[in-house]
Amino acid sequence: MSLGLAAGFWVIQPLVEGLEPLRAMAKYLAYINLAVGVFNLIPGYPLDGGRVLRAILWAITDNIRRATLIAAGAGRFFAYALILFGLWKMFTGDFGNGIWIAFVGWFLDNAAAAQIQQTMVKGLLTVTRFRRP
Repeated sequence: MSLGLAAGFWVIQPLVEGLEPLRAMAKYLAYINLAVGVFNLIPGYPLDGGRVLRAILWAITDNIRRATLIAAGAGRFFAYALILFGLWKMFTGDFGNGIWIAFVGWFLDNAAAAQIQQTMVKGLLTVTRFRRP
């Protein structure tokens, strides 16, 4: 969705060439939506890229529980990378951006950890394994 919006705002820019405030807004919205779209493609669950990774792993392993755990583990890896990058930015003088990057990493880590916990509880409560038909 974000990548589609980025493309749409990119197409709008030449149409509003004479109206500089509208052109600047279209350009800004194109870049923001592109950044959100690319961020969501990170292969860490629960981001969209992590869901794609989980689907691929499910097709390979034929076990959704295992695929979910691996994809959520990848999500935690990327979360820790974001936290470390944010801390590095903070200590090298870019405190404002660094704290936000670290906060996004913390949020992603919490979401991935919650998904791991939910999968483990679901595995304990169910008798059947989740398999593709």
